[in-house]
Amino acid sequence: MANLQRYHFTKAFMGANGVTLGDGFTTPDVEEAELKNTALNRAMETWFLIDDSKFDKVYAAVICPLTEGSIFTNHLPNEKYRQYTLVKESDVK
Repeated sequence: MANLQRYHFTKAFMGANGVTLGDGFTTPDVEEAELKNTALNRAMETWFLIDDSKFDKVYAAVICPLTEGSIFTNHLPNEKYRQYTLVKESDVK
């Protein structure tokens, strides 16, 4: 993680195991959450690549709140997410 502090990123693209309105982006792995949080804090723009099966699922380690990353997904199952962050959908298979 110390090495990440030496870099600036224009865009960060990352995944998450779950995303909820209240808990934000989460993963079961604490070290993964810390690493991703460090990277997104060094980025000008952060995108989470989230497929529709990850919505409304929560895991133990929080990567960041919902407001700190935009979502790119195949399908948004709940329009309320748009109230908190930018959401882009693509049906490309």
